[in-house]
Amino acid sequence: MTTWPTSAEVPPGAASGLDAGRVAEVIVAGGTGTHRRGSGYLVAVGRVLTAAHVIRDAHSIQVRFDADQPTEQVHRAEVAWVDPRIDVAVLAVDGDQQHVAWTDFGRVPEHDAELRCSTMGFPAFKMRSSDDGTSFRDSCHVHGTCAVLSNRREGTLDFHVVSGPAATYSARSPWEGMSGAAVFSGESIIGIVGRHHLADGPDHLAVLRADRWHGQLTPDAARLLEDAIGVPLVPSRLTDAWHQAGGVKRTAAGPSLGRLVKSLAPEHALALEVHPAIQARGPDQKLDILPPYLQRPHVDDQLREAMVDAEDGSRLLMLVGGSSTGKTRAAWEAVRSWLSDGWRLWHPLTPDRPTAVLKALRSGRVAPRTVIWLNEAQLYLSPRPYGEQVSAALQELLAEEKIGPLLILGSLWPDYWKELTADPVPGDPTPFAAARALLGLATVIHVPDTFSEHDLRMHAQMLDTDPRLVQAGASVGGRLTQFLAGAPELIRRYRHAPVPARALLWAAMDARRLGHGPRLPRAFLEEAASGYLSDDEWDDLDDAWFNQALAYLSEPCRGARGPLTPIRPRPGSPEAGRMSYRLADYLEQHGNTERQLISPPAGFWDAAVHAATALDVRKLAESAHLRWRLRHAAHLYTYAADQQDETELQDAVRLPAHKGGAPGADYSLTDPSRDDAVTQTETETDELWAIRQEELHTLADAHQAAEKQHEEMELLPSWDRAESFESRTQREMAPLIQAAPDMVGVQALMAEAVQKGNNRLLLSLASIKELAGDPDSAETYLRQAAEAGYATAFSDLARLRELAGDYDTASTYVLAAAARGELRFLEVLVERREQYHLPAARLLAHRAADAGYAGILVRLAVRRTWAEGTDSEWVRLWRYGLTADGHISRPW
Repeated sequence: MTTWPTSAEVPPGAASGLDAGRVAEVIVAGGTGTHRRGSGYLVAVGRVLTAAHVIRDAHSIQVRFDADQPTEQVHRAEVAWVDPRIDVAVLAVDGDQQHVAWTDFGRVPEHDAELRCSTMGFPAFKMRSSDDGTSFRDSCHVHGTCAVLSNRREGTLDFHVVSGPAATYSARSPWEGMSGAAVFSGESIIGIVGRHHLADGPDHLAVLRADRWHGQLTPDAARLLEDAIGVPLVPSRLTDAWHQAGGVKRTAAGPSLGRLVKSLAPEHALALEVHPAIQARGPDQKLDILPPYLQRPHVDDQLREAMVDAEDGSRLLMLVGGSSTGKTRAAWEAVRSWLSDGWRLWHPLTPDRPTAVLKALRSGRVAPRTVIWLNEAQLYLSPRPYGEQVSAALQELLAEEKIGPLLILGSLWPDYWKELTADPVPGDPTPFAAARALLGLATVIHVPDTFSEHDLRMHAQMLDTDPRLVQAGASVGGRLTQFLAGAPELIRRYRHAPVPARALLWAAMDARRLGHGPRLPRAFLEEAASGYLSDDEWDDLDDAWFNQALAYLSEPCRGARGPLTPIRPRPGSPEAGRMSYRLADYLEQHGNTERQLISPPAGFWDAAVHAATALDVRKLAESAHLRWRLRHAAHLYTYAADQQDETELQDAVRLPAHKGGAPGADYSLTDPSRDDAVTQTETETDELWAIRQEELHTLADAHQAAEKQHEEMELLPSWDRAESFESRTQREMAPLIQAAPDMVGVQALMAEAVQKGNNRLLLSLASIKELAGDPDSAETYLRQAAEAGYATAFSDLARLRELAGDYDTASTYVLAAAARGELRFLEVLVERREQYHLPAARLLAHRAADAGYAGILVRLAVRRTWAEGTDSEWVRLWRYGLTADGHISRPW
């Protein structure tokens, strides 16, 4: 017999889903120093729903929960979404946030009906004075009814309050501050308080109906609103408020728990705690909220059999696997795919998980053909004092034939499975006897940590259709699900890292993208990280800063490696006794993109002598050379040569010779066997400098000849210029240009193919749109192609932005193309700008050097030296290179 908690332990059932802890007081400061207040409701993690007019012209916004209670929280907020036309806004809350379930939104009937409703907010008539003379607004919990057919022309609901404020003849409403309060009917929000018409009297409020919002917005605006609050608002997908608890026709026991599986939108998976995946889309590329599901036959076949068995009788199904191995996603896909119509899904969460189960079972509201969703089942079966009661109650529920069929579907990590099912030790009774008995009835499906080679081959084509899967497919060891789920946590850890940890990550990211191997030595990271800290930041550190930063970065992220984790050296390996660290794969990819145009600070290059091997030092020296940091490159080449890397001897002496080093200079080559080679190089210094000068003049002569040819071309009549490169290209493309507007059918077929994953056609579509005189659509397709990994798209985007006069964006695109090896437009862009705006050309060339393409800067220096003479500062740039921060270096 199940032992139920007392009434004091389990709160009695309420007619409303309103949770006082999620009611928000919205405090708005205007730009002129004015203040006003409104109300709101926490509808999802970090998202507060309110009225748009509450936050109009806001200079700053705060939201407060549980004012003057022990659980009080006050947070800054920003506008995540707003539309004044429907008077609805969503606020993004900064700082610590409550972990809440997604909120149900309801649809009201369109016939003669009266719904019992409730809301809670902070109206002006609840202003109070405290003992110390300060004023505050207290909360107002309102009950009443909504007459569905009132206010039809305005499109609102008439909320008749049971007990409103006293009648007033003031021009100001006593309900000021109530705007934005969520109005509940049963368990669902049916709207928010929008306005108070004084003529209606003090006991009537107008409610903005949630089931009207979707139809009043453009498709894009509706999608953004749904993304902001995490639930669909299409009326057909909303819960019918008529059948909710507290509605007109509530039965004695209350409505059945859960929602019909077939009515759940794909995005409902997030409410069931499927991990959100990494973000990888361009500004105009729309992806599903979750990437395509990749089946694993040995897992999904068992799930399908379990779904079929559940139709014949109650079952307990438990998926056991490590963190972020895809357990919850696999269960969600199985429920959606294999359960027949009529099944419901219930995810017990509030007021807490064990209490939610016990409260529901006590009420008798669990109907046949219900999936009881127990993700992270240890949170239901192990907490004291209710875990054992929940286990016993669920076991009794499985045995009750009159209630079935039911499917109790849960997931557990292997460690929790072992703990809850461990055999008792004689004389030491286990605290989980009921949980062990319940789990003994389970069908267990073990979910592996990785996708096998066979699985990956089976999904090879699908992996190419979604940019998130493309990134995950490149991860090491088949850990696709951990990569997809752990990457957002990696980025969050990176974004919110303390200053020392952030500096350490930057040093590691730069080391990997500039050629260092995966083993990053501790000494190198510690010295390099200090170079990313300002003087003030450095002075604020304590002696343990580096160990604290490592501890923060080494914590695992949902089953995946932390941002920066130690590498255990194997016994007898060369690394034994030397601590090294590895940067997470996804952060390495992220750093390659985010920091591609950044050249590291001086401290990084100085620390490079502590790189793991002489080869790593040489790779970093080459990267310094490619960025025209010649002094740092020469120092590192020399150090690599000192480490017996013979291939670097030539580079170690070449760079000082390049700058015209004086005979007898000290090149810091400590190996005596190299003295002859160095001496010989020193004696050749003057001759080498003369050769370099000759090369400079040769390049300049070639440049002058090209300019002369261009000038001569301009003097030719148009029919003689017709065969110039650009003119010839235009002539050859003329038939395509003429045909492009008539290729509507071809475009439609190509666009359909793109929707099915054939991204190779994006470049062709862009060309067709450009030839048809539609550059905006061409740019849209090019951005999608760039996001899909086609480097040439960046160059074409740069060209279109340059033609449109948007030089800053063109520079960004052309440098992005260069970082992906696509250089065909970068140097052309520098040369064009050199003709009309030399500072812009110089800036772009410097940025190219920072990205590792210093040749463009060097050739610009050669041209400018020819134009300005050998006294120009361009000569010094060519000879001595750049400092770490990008200025022309002094002689070294």
